[in-house]
Amino acid sequence: MELPNELEVAKRWTCRRQPARYALPMSNERFEHRRQGDGELLGWIEERGEGFVAVDHFGWERTGIVDWFDAESVLDDLGLSYLAERYVYSADDGRILDVRIAEVREGAVVIKEEDAGAIGMPQIFYTLRTPVDPKVLRLR
Repeated sequence: MELPNELEVAKRWTCRRQPARYALPMSNERFEHRRQGDGELLGWIEERGEGFVAVDHFGWERTGIVDWFDAESVLDDLGLSYLAERYVYSADDGRILDVRIAEVREGAVVIKEEDAGAIGMPQIFYTLRTPVDPKVLRLR
């Protein structure tokens, strides 16, 4: 199979880019995708039927069913920048909190209540299992 050139990739990327969807629990047919250069884990590529789906650290699907190359491209383009964003967390007790991502690891996302960098403030963390429900955690 011949690999597409950069222009073809750019066209496919703009046509196929989709908002994140709440993924099903990750399957056994998944593969880590790491950033070239430093080996940082960017997400997973799951085999689905005749194709593949790119899944981020939240367990959110970032593509529909695409070929392997497209799934890799989406995770490479997404990178880890979304982990530095500010989020809103809807706690079980009904509170709505501003949070930041403190840590991601396979199976969990750890969030921290926003304290604007104040020294001496208590640091309050919550651990969310993946896939994270987008009704519970969303971009601010």
